Amino acid sequence: MIDLGLNNEGDHLYAKQIRQGDKYGLNDCLRHKEPEPMIEFYVMADDKPWFVSRYYMLTLLDKCKYNGLTLCGATMLGATATQVGTACSVSEASSH
Repeated sequence: MIDLGLNNEGDHLYAKQIRQGDKYGLNDCLRHKEPEPMIEFYVMADDKPWFVSRYYMLTLLDKCKYNGLTLCGATMLGATATQVGTACSVSEASSH
């Protein structure tokens, strides 16, 4: 997991890279078949990471890298533009 630090609301966020062939989802019951990487976001709660949302990396690079991202509309939990950029940059660097 990538430690993204605190967002503007003071929540500690993490990201996880999902590449082609990787297992993901509840109990790793799914396998990512697409070549485009995905990024999962987690928030730390009760000393363990809780899944919040998942996006294709191109979506994040295209729409959110410079403006940030609302991860959960119900709670308005967000990631800053820097956090989104970090999650994508680490994924880009790791995939080469």
